[in-house]
Amino acid sequence: MIRFFLVLCLSVMNAVWAEGQIVSRSGTLNLESNDYSQYFAAKKYQPVILSESYGKQVQFFKVLDYKPERLYKYYLNKICAGVYIANCSYNKENLKLYTGTDVSKESGLIDSSIKSIDGYTLNYTTINNEGKPQLVSGAVLMPDSAKPIKGIVLFYHYTILDKNNIPSNFNGDDFQLSRLMASAIASAGYVVVMPDYIGFGVDQHSVHPYILYPEVNALSGLYMLKPLESALAKMTINRVDNKIPLYISGYSEGGSYALWAAKIVQDNPDYFNDHPFSLEKTIPILGAYNMSKVTWNYVLNSQIKDKQSPDYIENSWVTEFAKPGLYVDAVHSYQYYESASLNGSVFNPEFLACNNCVFKGIKYDVPSWIEKAPAKDGYKYAVIKNAAKAAGYNQDGSNSVAMLTKSDFKDNPQLHAKLLNADIYNWKATTPISLLMLEYDSIVPRLNSETAYIGLTNNNSRYVKVTRVPNQNFKVQGYIPWTDVDVDHPQGISFMLLFARKELDGGIDANN
Repeated sequence: MIRFFLVLCLSVMNAVWAEGQIVSRSGTLNLESNDYSQYFAAKKYQPVILSESYGKQVQFFKVLDYKPERLYKYYLNKICAGVYIANCSYNKENLKLYTGTDVSKESGLIDSSIKSIDGYTLNYTTINNEGKPQLVSGAVLMPDSAKPIKGIVLFYHYTILDKNNIPSNFNGDDFQLSRLMASAIASAGYVVVMPDYIGFGVDQHSVHPYILYPEVNALSGLYMLKPLESALAKMTINRVDNKIPLYISGYSEGGSYALWAAKIVQDNPDYFNDHPFSLEKTIPILGAYNMSKVTWNYVLNSQIKDKQSPDYIENSWVTEFAKPGLYVDAVHSYQYYESASLNGSVFNPEFLACNNCVFKGIKYDVPSWIEKAPAKDGYKYAVIKNAAKAAGYNQDGSNSVAMLTKSDFKDNPQLHAKLLNADIYNWKATTPISLLMLEYDSIVPRLNSETAYIGLTNNNSRYVKVTRVPNQNFKVQGYIPWTDVDVDHPQGISFMLLFARKELDGGIDANN
């Protein structure tokens, strides 16, 4: 079995992008096309202001502590669950080879100076979509370490449909994100901060302003920092110019919020002059940075063949399964927040009724299924997919979800304005940005990361790097019993976090 790792690492000061090609250690690599101009849209960014009116601590309390030995066992299970012993060893070897983290032993993953990692819930105020204060929540992971803390990592989580699956729901989250972040990131000596977002946690009765409203989600993370200043002041931290090193990251939905947060920090120097944080690096992972020209096309078009241009999906079955749920989440959020300008529901009436949206004897329509049904994530996706198929989805083999909304919705000028506003790839960054992507991605096309790299580079950003991880480097349990498959977007976070960790600790060298 051939194993290889392609790292596309270019300093803006030392490299020139030309004809859609980037030079890697293995030679010249065609990423997508000789003409990327079709994926770019001119945009003027509106200022997003950080205000002292928000970020007020309401409650801060300890929930649990994670012990190193249990975290180590947990992480091993994450990267080896359901796969053959040989592929478990394969995953361990490749993580060591490409990220420098030796997960074959506890001390390789978790710094030996750490006695425990304490998990806290923070309730605080942020700004909502109406420009008003909103009480929200998030999780904080603090290492109890004999060594100084290296810095603070602000991490934005992925898309969830089940409102229980949030960082601050430490023991009730099916995906155990806080435990995973403790084992992969906090274990290296970082405080980790994770917002639940508006619409989740203590604010679960609100509608989450999903991917078309990135500014308020980015702010919900940044406003976690100020309430933690007193707790951080009691910790021994390796400061830089008397500032706490701040790193920003996020996965999938959270990847775009991470890049937005970096721009907001950059645009608010006066705010950070009054607070003890200094942005060192941003590490977005598999994010939808280009909504208007890449992600929207992915939604409207069909991807029925794996590993083909322009979307380069890994598995069309994963795309077919996930697309309806993701689309409904986005459209529901848009319809809620833009209701004043819309003439009723934008969903196809047959799909809207969702005859199979029933849980414990209660019937829901599509929006209330997303918002109120107390069902698990996988079940929510499955029911939405079945409702979509009843309305004509996938009958001709196509996985375009355009038919789930009324025919004129896709051309709505207000919608397209929102899509353009959500773009976060075409600006000049003054602090380092390291983008992480999979070679093939069934949920978020890698073209998002490619255009982000090119857009940031063409704007003379100070330092931008993109790392592309071939899916075949890591194996996960297949969807058919007794099979192992290459990693894809849904399982990728367990592996990609260690690539992010290497970026935190110095970066991935193209010559590794």
